[in-house]
Amino acid sequence: MSRYRSLVADLRAQQVEVNRALFAQIQLERGNGNNGGYPYADYAFSMIPWGCGPGEGPDRWGYCTRQCVSYAAWAVERSGRQAPLYYGNAKNWVNAAPDAWQYNSPQAGDVGVLTGGSFGHVVYVETVYNNGTMRISQYNAQVSGEYSEATVSTNFANKYIRFP
Repeated sequence: MSRYRSLVADLRAQQVEVNRALFAQIQLERGNGNNGGYPYADYAFSMIPWGCGPGEGPDRWGYCTRQCVSYAAWAVERSGRQAPLYYGNAKNWVNAAPDAWQYNSPQAGDVGVLTGGSFGHVVYVETVYNNGTMRISQYNAQVSGEYSEATVSTNFANKYIRFP
């Protein structure tokens, strides 16, 4: 059991470092944590790999609550499209989504996938501006289970998934 706890701590630390480097030059804003009614904003949060901790779900899409993947699935559904179900950790979304849905340039409503670190990260693209930037919303950018928004380059993510 202590080996498992050590592995969990190592994976979490790796993801914290990747996200810290990723978001070091970006001004994260608190924004509206409910952003339209995310239903799990008050649920529990932790970074237990390979499953949800007590009180953390899974949510109705198969993700642990207050994670980036849970929020992104909810945001896709909120926009009137079918949310991705059981795609796994964020870095797995590019493997789970059909190639025909994946793009190198974002549009509003896309899910941006960042594949770095142990788990990766996904963001929801709110708006794309003409100057090469976009407005994103997300949960857990700093591995804290918190909601945030930011304006970032359209080259921010490795891929953008456009759910039908």
